[in-house]
Amino acid sequence: MDETIGTLNLTGATVSGLGTLTVATAINAQSGAVAAGLGGAAGLAKTTAGTATLSGPNSYSGATAVSAGTLIVNGTHTGAGTYTVATNATLCGAGAVSLASGNVTIQAGGTLAPGAALGAGGTLTLGALTMDAGAGLLVDTTTDSVTVSGDLILNDTAVAISDIGSFVKGTRYPLLSYAGTVSGTPALAADYGEWIIRHDASAKTFYLAYNSGTVISIK
Repeated sequence: MDETIGTLNLTGATVSGLGTLTVATAINAQSGAVAAGLGGAAGLAKTTAGTATLSGPNSYSGATAVSAGTLIVNGTHTGAGTYTVATNATLCGAGAVSLASGNVTIQAGGTLAPGAALGAGGTLTLGALTMDAGAGLLVDTTTDSVTVSGDLILNDTAVAISDIGSFVKGTRYPLLSYAGTVSGTPALAADYGEWIIRHDASAKTFYLAYNSGTVISIK
């Protein structure tokens, strides 16, 4: 059943339902989960520690600002608006954010962590992605990846691998793929031995790969 309200304050509860919850003024998503679709002209703000999960078909048109804690998008988000993730905040999910403006920006000190939850695998699909200098990509399973349907802007993005021992030598793991143009390159955040990031320009994908080296035999 569809419903219209002025403000939604999510502080640990679960909002369920199959219809659309139209929010006119503001969505304050601090913790908890929303399974219903969120619509209306409101923007979404995540300003405190904790995790808020959106799993419905969202269409709200205001800006999404994550300034603290973790916002997980496992549903969809279409329409207008932008996403901004600030220092010490995280955008996570295995859903799809396909906005008219397209842009998702991870600011310095912010983290993009694809996967249905932290520690759970999955692909997060975004319309366009800008990783500011000092922003990070967290890969904590072998199935974590980001797919960008538009342009990808990287500014020496640091890629952290939380469990490098689970990755198998000889297998390429897609980290970032894009359909539009790319600017910049990612770099591993630490020394992971022989693991490196390779760019396949024809496939428009950055992969995590094991650099086995080349053996040259001289006779």
